[in-house]
Amino acid sequence: MNPSTAIESLRVSGMTEQAIGAKVGVGQSTINKIRRGLMQPTYPVGKALVDLATALDAKVKRDQRRGLGNQSMRVAPGEVPRAA
Repeated sequence: MNPSTAIESLRVSGMTEQAIGAKVGVGQSTINKIRRGLMQPTYPVGKALVDLATALDAKVKRDQRRGLGNQSMRVAPGEVPRAA
């Protein structure tokens, strides 16, 4: 997973660009530029994006194993997905 696909994954889960930026310490416009391929993130920001999306994916898979179905597909604004 790269930072751009991480952002797309987080957006599909229901997070806004603004919420994603707040989690990784950058503004919404920076997240938008990274998503569209107009900007390369710094290593720490790129890693934070991938880590955040990976944590969300792990949460979804864990919840599916527990029989919660797609209930965990959406992350409330400001919620931090937790890794399994």
